[in-house]
Amino acid sequence: MGTTGSPKVSPWAWRQASGGCGVELLSEQLGINPETLRNWVTQAEVDAGDRPGTTTAEAARITELEREVPAGPSMTEG
Repeated sequence: MGTTGSPKVSPWAWRQASGGCGVELLSEQLGINPETLRNWVTQAEVDAGDRPGTTTAEAARITELEREVPAGPSMTEG
């Protein structure tokens, strides 16, 4: 399994990792880096509203809006 991108964390994996099952063991079983699994679980918690932060949908919308704004002179340029 590749580690690029952020797949939806399955409810089972989320419960296991956030329930203290052992991120190290679970990540080894899934064939991914433990920090990658921690990041995915944290993002899933944000997306579920269980943790503060920017949701995946909000981040996508921000990126979309940033693409719409034409590049212009910097506000700090005199």
